[in-house]
Amino acid sequence: EGGGGGGSWKPFQLTVHEMTHGADMVIRQLIDPYFHYQVALLWEKHADKFLIQRQKQETYRWTAILANGRQVVREEQAPERYCYAAANRDEFLAECHTIAQGLHERSDDYKLCSLSTPEELGKAMPDVVALLRAYFNLP
Repeated sequence: EGGGGGGSWKPFQLTVHEMTHGADMVIRQLIDPYFHYQVALLWEKHADKFLIQRQKQETYRWTAILANGRQVVREEQAPERYCYAAANRDEFLAECHTIAQGLHERSDDYKLCSLSTPEELGKAMPDVVALLRAYFNLP
């Protein structure tokens, strides 16, 4: 099972992810309006940790056919990719919560970031885990 695409969700992974979005809205609207800003600050601080580390120099090779019929082979470095957690503040919270619940351990993208287990998340982002513990029941 990889991360992301359809059919690759571990049992309860999608449920925890989506319920985190709902809990987020309740927390910031009814319990603690500052929660929104706390998570936003953590996202800004840690989003770059979700850059997928390349295992090798990844390149794309393609052939261009010029107007005169001549073929030219081009090679370009692959663009940087980030895990879904880096997309925005809301996805950061939901994905970090899912990691903290131990539901991303087999997600290839998160493995490449060394952030697929609760232990890795706690070591790399103890402040995120502390915030999650304050509002959610973590194992």
